[in-house]
Amino acid sequence: MLEASESGLIIDPDRLEGKFEDFIGVYRRLVHHEICSTIISNFEKHLEINPDYVQHGSKQMPQKKLARHDVSMMYDDIDMGLSAHFYKYLNSAFENYKQEYDHINKVKLASIGLKVQKTPVGGGYHTWHYENSSFRAANRELAWMVYLNDMPDGEAETEFLYQKKRYKPQTGTLLIWPAGLTHVHRGNTVFTHDKYIATGWFIKIP
Repeated sequence: MLEASESGLIIDPDRLEGKFEDFIGVYRRLVHHEICSTIISNFEKHLEINPDYVQHGSKQMPQKKLARHDVSMMYDDIDMGLSAHFYKYLNSAFENYKQEYDHINKVKLASIGLKVQKTPVGGGYHTWHYENSSFRAANRELAWMVYLNDMPDGEAETEFLYQKKRYKPQTGTLLIWPAGLTHVHRGNTVFTHDKYIATGWFIKIP
């Protein structure tokens, strides 16, 4: 596992330079590229080793064959050590985000679980959706996502409907945004090579 000194780990929220756009926090190239590449490598190994752990996005909406095409796995089950290292980046950005939108401090939130997702060529999450739209997801307050690899211009962006914004995948870039109706979004089509992300939610806790 990478040591903090090797990864360039930022742990002081005051040192972060987030960009805030319509309650979307953008942290460019935040997570060190070696951490991103290691997560991808380990994920690919375990796709073959532990097929029973793999979640297929297409099963979420089987009646809509073109709605979603991706595979995912909970990374905490693969490497708890690297997951813990990753969370330091995430939590630092979250503390910075809360400085910008301080009313969030009135709600107790935590992110539990690191989901890694692979979208193959031709795939994507094409249906417009928001992250707390179902009863079982009602406790999601914020969503977050880290792009684990670069993608070319014009493909695989995360597109927000009402904000009229698209974000190009860049290795290590973190997005944080509200999980509700105001931030309907989708993942656009992948054309040239596989797209990898790490994702999760800040949920309400007692």
